Amino acid sequence: MKKFIILFFIATGMFACKKDEKESAGNPSDITNVTVQATVGGAIVKWDLPTDKNLLYVEVRYMKKDVLVIENVSVFTNEIEIKGLLNKFEYTFDVQAFNVTADDKVGGRTITSPKVRPIKRGINTTYSKLNVTPSMVSCYLQEPTEGPLANLVDNNLSTYFHSAWSVGSTAPHYVTVTFPEDTNLGQVKFFNRQGRGTNTDGRPISIGLGTSTDGTNWTNAWTSGTLATPADTEVSLTFDKPYSSKRFKVSFLATAKASVYVALAEMSFYKAELTDLEALAEQTY
Repeated sequence: MKKFIILFFIATGMFACKKDEKESAGNPSDITNVTVQATVGGAIVKWDLPTDKNLLYVEVRYMKKDVLVIENVSVFTNEIEIKGLLNKFEYTFDVQAFNVTADDKVGGRTITSPKVRPIKRGINTTYSKLNVTPSMVSCYLQEPTEGPLANLVDNNLSTYFHSAWSVGSTAPHYVTVTFPEDTNLGQVKFFNRQGRGTNTDGRPISIGLGTSTDGTNWTNAWTSGTLATPADTEVSLTFDKPYSSKRFKVSFLATAKASVYVALAEMSFYKAELTDLEALAEQTY
């Protein structure tokens, strides 16, 4: 009888061991070394994968707007980029290895990343051409023998504007434009007088921008660097920021051959429109 009891407990123990082995056979090892890096409007989560064969996929979980978000990640990578997050929040990410057995889904230990705050989105600037008519522009002194000012904004590259050269004048020559209302000016573009080839006479190499509230007193707002003097291609000047005013002055501070006058085929003005991308993301979060 005593021998029978001993054999019974041995058999029971062996069955229990087999059962435990069966239950733990599909469990993956744990993810390790979870790190997180902030990106613009998101984060990159990385981890070290276990080497055992029981790993089928990795689950990354985080909270977004009080909702649990679950991302399943292939075992063929060890990172995921999460997008659509906001700079005003900090986030953590739970990372867990998983396997699927015939009976169940089994996971390793959950590892939580450090907190991360996404990088704030920037300001997007777009430019749109403004409608400028001859009645909106004036100049320091127009050359009386050629190149009327209206040619500067006639959308015709075969015509040109020439500031005064046959009568006495002092530098710098300039062109002003007056809009019906305050305008955020972000760019000015121009073509030099066409058909002159390598003759750079009258081509600006330095330009300044001024603003005024009354058309008499002017504030210097921006100055260009040294400009190229292309014969046929457009010169585009983007300011360091948009400037708001009804009245703008474009001054020709220096020219290629040190003349005071300029000869331009066309000049155009561009409104700057700013979009706060972070504020936009908050609206759709």
